[in-house]
Amino acid sequence: YNPAEDLVWGDTGSGDAVSVMSPPSTVNLKYAAWSDGEIFEDLNYGLEIEVLSVDIVGHSAEVKVTYNPTGASPADIHISDWGQPPGEPGPWETIDIWVDSRLNNNDIDGDGDADWDGMNGTTYAQQYKWHVPADEELPTGRGDMPWVDQVNRFYVKISNNGETTLGNGMVKILFQWKKPTAGGELAGDWTTIGRIVCGDDAASISQQTGNGECLDFGDFPEESNVNNELKSNKPLVAYIEWTPESSDFPDDSHVDTSTNQTHKIHSCIRVVVEPVGDEPTLNNNDAQENLNYFETSPGSPYHPLMGSFTLNNPFDQDVKVILQTNGMPEGWTNNLSWYGGDLAAGQAMSVDWDLTPSVGYPLGMTETIDFSMIVFKDDIDKEYSDHGHMYKIGGTTNQVNTVDRVFVDTVATSQTPGVVTVYGDLDPYGSDGEIRYFNENSRISIILTSPDGTKYVSSSSINLHDGEFSTDISLSGMATDQVVAAGGLWDVQVYFGGDTYHRTAWGAIISVPVQPVIKELAPIDINLDSGGGNGISIGFGGDFIAAGTLPTLNSQDTSLEILYTSPSGEKFTNDVVVDKEGNYLDTFKMNESGDWRVDYSYKDGDGNLQSWNESVTVEKEKDELTPSIGLLASVATIMIAVAVVGRKRD
Repeated sequence: YNPAEDLVWGDTGSGDAVSVMSPPSTVNLKYAAWSDGEIFEDLNYGLEIEVLSVDIVGHSAEVKVTYNPTGASPADIHISDWGQPPGEPGPWETIDIWVDSRLNNNDIDGDGDADWDGMNGTTYAQQYKWHVPADEELPTGRGDMPWVDQVNRFYVKISNNGETTLGNGMVKILFQWKKPTAGGELAGDWTTIGRIVCGDDAASISQQTGNGECLDFGDFPEESNVNNELKSNKPLVAYIEWTPESSDFPDDSHVDTSTNQTHKIHSCIRVVVEPVGDEPTLNNNDAQENLNYFETSPGSPYHPLMGSFTLNNPFDQDVKVILQTNGMPEGWTNNLSWYGGDLAAGQAMSVDWDLTPSVGYPLGMTETIDFSMIVFKDDIDKEYSDHGHMYKIGGTTNQVNTVDRVFVDTVATSQTPGVVTVYGDLDPYGSDGEIRYFNENSRISIILTSPDGTKYVSSSSINLHDGEFSTDISLSGMATDQVVAAGGLWDVQVYFGGDTYHRTAWGAIISVPVQPVIKELAPIDINLDSGGGNGISIGFGGDFIAAGTLPTLNSQDTSLEILYTSPSGEKFTNDVVVDKEGNYLDTFKMNESGDWRVDYSYKDGDGNLQSWNESVTVEKEKDELTPSIGLLASVATIMIAVAVVGRKRD
């Protein structure tokens, strides 16, 4: 009971339903019963309940409930449709849908790996291939092309043109994709990537089928603050993680036999926001975008471009169809495998296309070419048009860039434990001999794949005049300490995202052996009096590494004696050279299972004997031995590797 409102709100246990009694009695509930014609109003909640009739015999009542919170107009979910606002996107694109690939992003948290969002100073994590001039963090058109077989973020901006706030769990979004279509989609054409629900309650979480979030558009992309409310004229941004599979998008190597096309994704993506009650229109609850980007380079003549799209007849009657091509530059040639004809009700067909720029067409040009589906049918359906018998029901937008091909020459090596050095250059090999400098903000992305298969993205600027690049990449912080400490083979590949005159390109994958990094431990971890660091465990036949820095002063010719005692009592002594900074390193293979003892001793600069020890457990020998790629560190620190100068057996 809320005394201020003089109402009783009771939970009925039926989801969002409540019971209302007014006014309550301090003695009984005799006033809780309602009669014909009575109306209950709560202006604060926009609630009106009218009792239309009461059936005393049947113990039932007819009640009319009107709910209009705060008296505001209903919510109206809105996503900008194709070609809206006029003049902004292409005719078959929307400004409210875009893709973000980490290939173009920046590292802002300092761990060496490209981040998804946020900013550091004036640097944004997000950077898009297609962006607002001078603002690379603000996408235009499709934003980025998706990175095949890797996680991308598929974004949508959603607005509320009404006055009623949609609260926690009320905004539910489907993200979908399909192969390109010129119009007339049929049921089942779309493949659902997943569903994101803007809510943090148990019901919302249970309905979500993808990885993603809903974010406050006002703080984006500077910050990614979770927002599960869609308020009037305060848009939100939602995303889902999307991993396009290469099996769905085969390589387009037939387009240009001299070099494979970088962009394999030629598809459509769509967002559908599930309607909520009392929306004035549902026509703005969904939108879609074409992901069709092609590059062609001069040869004899330009290399042709090829693609395909699907036509569907969504009507329940046969239609006449013609295909319309717009935006074709003068002198370019274009061929379609089907230009028009009859399409039966519900019929779908695939159309192949190719186009070739004219000889001598300038480099650095971007052309937008559209294929549209126009149907002729009985004028019985006003959904597509309000006049005549000709309807344009969809299309596909293809962006074509004329660019020089680029060869990526890469050298990758590792001379320091935990650090990979990458250098090389981008070599344009145009046909006209003209030198074209790279754009001022051109850079490369460097994909590093760890031995466990995890991919990390680093980046480097390039020399604008000759395309040279060089960088040292620290793996610490980027990968886990365990992965970095283990060392092993890392794969390195350079990606160039292209610019006005230069084509996107990938370098070769180079495998680089990376030395293990021994974790630093404070000298206090060595007890020179009684010894005994924490015991460690290694596999049978594994290498034990004794490494570190002596914690007391030593003379320049100091040597460290390390005595290894096996579980059976067999002893092995190694004399190890110590450098002037006190660093030492020794490797010993342990081929007997059980507990080993390792004793260290040396004389410091004052002639005092210093010693300590530690224990090592060697696991039992297995029937099938698996090579160990992990290298385990002993106590102390290592800065410089030193050689073992002698070994004697006791």
